[in-house]
Amino acid sequence: MISEEKERIIWTKRAKKSSLVMDPVPDLPEAFKNRILGCEGDPESAVLIIQKELTKTDLSTGHGRLSVPYKKVRNQFLKASEEDQSNTEKGGIKTTLIQPCLEKCEISLRNWKSNSEYVLVRDWNKVCSRNELREGMKIQLWSFRTNSSDQLRFALVNVD
Repeated sequence: MISEEKERIIWTKRAKKSSLVMDPVPDLPEAFKNRILGCEGDPESAVLIIQKELTKTDLSTGHGRLSVPYKKVRNQFLKASEEDQSNTEKGGIKTTLIQPCLEKCEISLRNWKSNSEYVLVRDWNKVCSRNELREGMKIQLWSFRTNSSDQLRFALVNVD
């Protein structure tokens, strides 16, 4: 039985139908907490956005993006101003990603309302190559905030 401390009620805000899901809450690996601290970030602000298996499309160089479907988002991670800024028409949010190899890179978050998903683009193909990401690998995408400016950042954890 899962302890009460490890259970959370997760409401999916963007899903067409809100659903109640009981699921153990994973911990952000210690190496990523340390890397976040080294990037002037606050590991306590880290929230899990999605845990998923990578698909063929996620890894396709022609598509060049990681999809994060609204209905699979586990925790709200954007402020209202960022939600507006993430719209594709506005170019998205340029930010930083801590890769599974713990190196930083520039990335952009865009909101593809027509597909009901967020996507990480801009150098996504380099992230896949650098970290040898493969179809079927389980990953976690986390968001966190910087201490000084409260800016949005991401961390991509390879669970396999």
